[in-house]
Amino acid sequence: MGLLTALFIGFLSLATLNVALCNGGCKESERQALLKLKQDMVDPANRLASWVADDEDCCRWKGVVCDDMTGHVLELNLNDVNDDQLGARLGGQISPSLLHLKHLRCLDLSNNYFGEIHIPKFFGSLKSLRVLNLSYSGFAGEVPHHLGNLSNLKYLNLYENEGLHVENFQWLSGLSSLEYLDFTFVNLSKASNWFHVINTLPSLVELRLSWCELGPHYQVHPITRVNLSSLDVLDLSGNNFHDLSIIKWVFRLNKLIFLDLSVNHFDGPIPYDLQNLTLLRHLDLSYNDFNSSIPNWLDNFSSLQWHLCLSSNGFNSSIPENFSQLEFLDLFNNDFEGEIPIRSIGKLCNLSFLDLSYANLSLKISQILEMFSTGCISNSLETLCLDNCQLAGQLTNQIGDLKSLRTLALSNNLISSPIPTSIGELQSLEILYLDGNKLSGSLPESFGLLTNLKYISISNNSFNGSLPESFGQLTNLHVVDISLNSFDGSLPESFGQLTNLNDVNIAHNSFDGSLPQSFSQLTNLQYLDISQNSFDGSLPESFSQLTDLRVVDISHNSFDGSLPESFGQLANLEEVDISHNSFKGTVSEIHFVNLKKLNTFIADGNPFLKVNFDWVSHFQIQMLRLRSCHLGLQFPQWLRSLKYLTFLDISDSKIVSKVPNWFWELSSQYRYLNISHNQIHGHLPSMLNSVSDNIGFDFSSNNFIGPLARISSNVSFLDLSNNSLSGSLFHFLCHERNESMAMMFLNLGQNFLFGELPDCWAKWPNLEAIVLSDNRLRGGIPRSIGTLSYLVSLHLQKNNLSGEIPLSLSNCTELEMLQLSENELDGSIPPWVGKSLSNLIILNLGSNKFSGHIPDELCSLNSLQILDLAHNNLFGSLPRCIGNIRVLLSSDNHSQEFDFGSLFSYGSMFEVAYLENAFVSIKGQLREYGNILYLVKAMDFSSNNLSGEIPSEITYLQGLQSLNLSHNLFTGRIPRNIGNMRMLESVDFSGNELSGSIPESMSSLTFLGYLNLSNNQLTGQIPSGTQLQSFSASSYAGNKLCGLPLPHKCNVNRNFVPSIQNKGGKDRNRIARICLFASVALGFIVGFWSVLGPLLISKQWRCMYYQFLEKMWWKISDSVNKCY
Repeated sequence: MGLLTALFIGFLSLATLNVALCNGGCKESERQALLKLKQDMVDPANRLASWVADDEDCCRWKGVVCDDMTGHVLELNLNDVNDDQLGARLGGQISPSLLHLKHLRCLDLSNNYFGEIHIPKFFGSLKSLRVLNLSYSGFAGEVPHHLGNLSNLKYLNLYENEGLHVENFQWLSGLSSLEYLDFTFVNLSKASNWFHVINTLPSLVELRLSWCELGPHYQVHPITRVNLSSLDVLDLSGNNFHDLSIIKWVFRLNKLIFLDLSVNHFDGPIPYDLQNLTLLRHLDLSYNDFNSSIPNWLDNFSSLQWHLCLSSNGFNSSIPENFSQLEFLDLFNNDFEGEIPIRSIGKLCNLSFLDLSYANLSLKISQILEMFSTGCISNSLETLCLDNCQLAGQLTNQIGDLKSLRTLALSNNLISSPIPTSIGELQSLEILYLDGNKLSGSLPESFGLLTNLKYISISNNSFNGSLPESFGQLTNLHVVDISLNSFDGSLPESFGQLTNLNDVNIAHNSFDGSLPQSFSQLTNLQYLDISQNSFDGSLPESFSQLTDLRVVDISHNSFDGSLPESFGQLANLEEVDISHNSFKGTVSEIHFVNLKKLNTFIADGNPFLKVNFDWVSHFQIQMLRLRSCHLGLQFPQWLRSLKYLTFLDISDSKIVSKVPNWFWELSSQYRYLNISHNQIHGHLPSMLNSVSDNIGFDFSSNNFIGPLARISSNVSFLDLSNNSLSGSLFHFLCHERNESMAMMFLNLGQNFLFGELPDCWAKWPNLEAIVLSDNRLRGGIPRSIGTLSYLVSLHLQKNNLSGEIPLSLSNCTELEMLQLSENELDGSIPPWVGKSLSNLIILNLGSNKFSGHIPDELCSLNSLQILDLAHNNLFGSLPRCIGNIRVLLSSDNHSQEFDFGSLFSYGSMFEVAYLENAFVSIKGQLREYGNILYLVKAMDFSSNNLSGEIPSEITYLQGLQSLNLSHNLFTGRIPRNIGNMRMLESVDFSGNELSGSIPESMSSLTFLGYLNLSNNQLTGQIPSGTQLQSFSASSYAGNKLCGLPLPHKCNVNRNFVPSIQNKGGKDRNRIARICLFASVALGFIVGFWSVLGPLLISKQWRCMYYQFLEKMWWKISDSVNKCY
């Protein structure tokens, strides 16, 4: 009993001593050291607010852990746990006062940013350190070798400090107690002894050296013994080793549980020696070049229960059927051949993750759902990714059997039908990707049961109808993308219940009405895109409550009224697009004074919106697009204060003035400037010769006069078309500088430029598009144009160019558009056009003096959509191979869009691209096509001397829309199968010598809107049917045809019957004309003398008449003067 009493008193004494020590708090010297540390740091979020001098117990400060017995500081945990909030990160300098913390065991500075300073060398003197975590901290420079003095260190993490490097790894051998080492993204390219040093660390349990630039230049010398006997985890990913022999030692680490060798460019078969690692539970070989079959011996890893990742390799055979213990199987992006054993996969009872994306399964989705729903996988599968697998068919109700699913990704397949109601049974679902399919119908009400859903993307389908009211029950949603569908109606009021939303994209639908009032409840919203809908009304004032908004796109709707003043309260806005609406009023200071983060503002296509930025001296906007807005007659003075502006578009903004000098001086700061489609006049400035790089200028459709100004070699895009510029091109093109021009697009069309086309194009090697059409240029086409290997589009039409097409042009093999029409070019059409210019989409040589035969080589232009050889002197027959042009064989509208490169881009809201245009003769008229040019498919051989029969092969061109063979010497019949050319809209065979009847099949051309068969030798009855009878009689004039719409009836043999009353009719017409002329003459005589007769007889009447005329003259003069 006495012994127990003594023990109790002893324990009580120790407890009392402990309390006494604890009540003393931290050591004063250590408290002062921490205050000094805080003083040198930058703390923008005031995270160290508890570190104050008035508090004597630093053990209570945030991030400080002390010894309960001694009060010494043991740990400093200054990591930023909210690593998504960049503004809360610590920075600045790290004070050497840390050396006073002599008992410090753990220093964690992770998830901060110290501005790429060096890791302090004095860290190597913190002898008690067990843990040093500097990951994600923004350190740079060489890792100090002084860290090798930390002999007690067990954990060293330098992950994601991309500015760090190591010259020599020898110091690492001093860390004999090290168990965890992470040097991910530390540059070890010069540390040639890295493996030999690491092999001296027998306590190492986890080693991560991914993305360290170890590379193929390492030659690891043979090692008799690998000392890493404790190593469980090894990550060598992202080092581009190429050669597996470099890391043969890895296969001797028979205690490994985790191995990541991804992104190393290993090729050949999976190494057989991997079988030695029998304890592996995680194997990642993704993003290599393994190109054999997946070996069957992988089945032997009975303990492989965690992770097998073989994605993005070249595995080319089916996968083994027995991976019974697998929990994670990633086979994304391989080259599998043969049938994937889906049914066997369905029996993997432990599998929770499966990714077969980009495997050509070519199955129906219903088959996969059936196999999975009936197998034991239905109870375990949490992630199913089958993107881009060529899946077809319909989603069935069996999808509801996969009740454990958290992620379902079926993007970019061919799945059709509505979403089944059983989707609501997937109540664990968090991520749903169904975008890029052919799904249709409306969303079922059961969709609202997916209450755990966080991300949904069903864009680019054919969904329609209104969003169900139950959509508002998905209150955990963070991201919604339902764009590119046909949803309509108003947004449900319940949409405002989705208060966790960060990202909303409902663009390219048919939503209408006003935004619901509840929209203002989406206070976490950062990205909003509701463009390309039919929303109307005013933006509600409550819009200002969405204070986290960073990007807003409400373009292409029908919003009207004024921009609400509360818009200026959205202080986090960075990009705004309100273009193509009907906003009115003035954009003024109150709208933008608080938007200090705004860098992009787009208001194109609001013609009633006035913009005034007189107040914006602090404005940091970088891109401003005000196309078709009202800016006044003069250049707005407020542009002078936008010091950060680099992209400006004020085209079509009603400016009628000269360009002030101050504006030209600003041009040096612009990367892109568009002042086109105004009425700006004056000369071009000389300062365009000294601007910075990547410059684009669009001054088209104005009234600029005078010669061309020299342009800086840095300019990439220049459009001066449709002005009144004059003079020669020589000084503009043939500069004396020894530098090549960066110009990619040059448009000088529709001006008054004259003289010969200079032969110095070799100085402009980057040109992709040249437009010099509609000028007064003469001479031949320069040979040096053939040096432009990137040239895609060449417009020289409507000039006075002469001579032959130069052979050097055959070097421009990228040409897609060649327009040389309306010149004086002669010679024959070169056969090499069809061989060398194989990418041609438009070839226009019309209205020249070309002669000779049409070369058969043109039939090799398989991309040719428009061919115009009209108004030349060509003769001979039409080549029979004309029916071989591949792009015209199909009636499917798979046309190429003429978009020759986005030359400039900025953020997500800006790009400049050149859209082609061309004049095409269709339906008897010359029409200009621009935006829809890529849809036009036409051939015009009119006004030549072509002869012979129209080849029947031409009827193979089922995609052709317009065919003009008029005013030639064609004979024979119209091809019998012309009705096969189902897309024909315009046919002109007039002015030939065609004979026979009109083929019956022609009546089946349902798109035909223009027909001219006049002035031939056609006979017989016009085929019956609504199509051919809808044209006027002039379409058939000058033939011997009968039947509607002609007045001539057909006889029993369906031949033309002349009218027996023609002669009598002619006589009656002659008498009627004589009577008409006699009555007109008599009326003129009576009217003339009825007015002038009284004036000649009575003087009083004459005076009154002249007084009346004088009064009227003065009234008209006064009215005209008031107008001025």
